[in-house]
Amino acid sequence: MTKVSIITVCYNAAKDIEKTILSVLGQDYKNIEYIIIDGNSNDGTKEIIEKYSSNITYWVSEPDKGIYDAMNKGIKAATGQWINFMNAGDTFVDDSIISRIGFDTIPESKLYIYGDNLDYHNDGTLSYYKAKSISYIHRGIICCHQSVFISTKFKDKIYYDTRYRICADYNQQLSLYKLCGREGFHYYCYPISIYDVENGISAKARTLLHNEKLKIHIALRDITGIIFDVYYLCANFLKKLTWKSDE
Repeated sequence: MTKVSIITVCYNAAKDIEKTILSVLGQDYKNIEYIIIDGNSNDGTKEIIEKYSSNITYWVSEPDKGIYDAMNKGIKAATGQWINFMNAGDTFVDDSIISRIGFDTIPESKLYIYGDNLDYHNDGTLSYYKAKSISYIHRGIICCHQSVFISTKFKDKIYYDTRYRICADYNQQLSLYKLCGREGFHYYCYPISIYDVENGISAKARTLLHNEKLKIHIALRDITGIIFDVYYLCANFLKKLTWKSDE
């Protein structure tokens, strides 16, 4: 049976970590390796992890250099054929989702399994978020990493580039697409995770997002992506000019 590594990264997540742990441990799939990378929490998170330590394959609590550095620690520790990141506060959509994906029947050419997710909002409601078409990959990320399983066939290729503060997951996704093309991606057309949506990103973060995407497209020589970036930057510039003229 294919081994699947589930990695949870967290920091001061005492109010959220337990539901994530229970979601992973509650899976009916029989060959899961569970890894938790904690950033040296001081709010009781470590005590909750210790409570379940007999069912956790590996966990560590130590300072890190940010979320992507912590995720890289998880990749390094993983020994499974597939990796999923289920961060603190997020859960699988149900207890049989990993079994239903059918890892033992996935062709070897596939490196990236992705699906939809349910967004959990602050008011307690859920909304369905459908993953983007693979053709959208030149414009941005096609799905959240909680609904992704990444093959470790080319393990050295899936580490996150920590130079990117908020787009390292997109850089990883586009890099794998450049490596294997659309044939390496397998879309599972059902929700895989329940993602705990935050209140959105600020205008400053949105600017950083587009700046990082442009750097990624240039570094990967993704001409289609660069065209989209230039179009966005020009449109945004013209919009600002319009706002100023209306004042």
